[in-house]
Amino acid sequence: MEGSPLVRLGWASQLFDTPIRVSGAASFETERFVNARDAAIDYIRPSARAQYINPQDDQDYSPFLSYVPRLDFDPTFANNFATPQDLTLGIDKVFNFDGDFNRVPAASSSSAPTVWSFGFGVGGQRRFRDPSPQSYAFFFNPSASYVISEQWNASLSIPITRRWFDTINAVSQRNLTVEPTGVVEYVIPGDWLGGADAARMLGNPAIDFVVGVERNWSNVSVAAYSQWRTGIVFKTGWRF
Repeated sequence: MEGSPLVRLGWASQLFDTPIRVSGAASFETERFVNARDAAIDYIRPSARAQYINPQDDQDYSPFLSYVPRLDFDPTFANNFATPQDLTLGIDKVFNFDGDFNRVPAASSSSAPTVWSFGFGVGGQRRFRDPSPQSYAFFFNPSASYVISEQWNASLSIPITRRWFDTINAVSQRNLTVEPTGVVEYVIPGDWLGGADAARMLGNPAIDFVVGVERNWSNVSVAAYSQWRTGIVFKTGWRF
């Protein structure tokens, strides 16, 4: 059993009059385990991202550059024992369809008529890490989502990552990680919360039911593993 509260602050804006969208975020996360308290860990994860968005077609190819450092701490945000920093160059693409499975026409915002959405992200990454080793990675992330109703939606993603670690102590570790994850989300009706205005004040809360598995193959035997995850996530957020 694990509990993982997370708080994220984010900002996003167009870069002047260009089709480049810049964004930044800072998240604070902690992991606590009922039967393995020594495995507890805290994270601070800032991020910066610049991404091209076609102003006439939000389903177009969308290249991006991101920088995501992460500070790993012993509880509670005490000793910073590791700091990976990910520099990633990639491209995103989505294909949106309506309820009759007709392709949604190109538009600056195609989300309203979209019922089915399929997409992928692909790219490369350099991870700088203190302490070593550092690594390179190639990733491919296909995904699909389905809007079932106003309150229900479902999604499936299958991130696939191939990672090459720098040689350390004469060992050159190579990993292949596959992480299929399914989510069914229930958006709590505003009427239950006292109306639409009350729901907005509470951050339009939703409940996610999550099932996933992480499978890692490696040429280093101790790094090969499988791990199932099932859980419930309560989330809420505010936009200003």
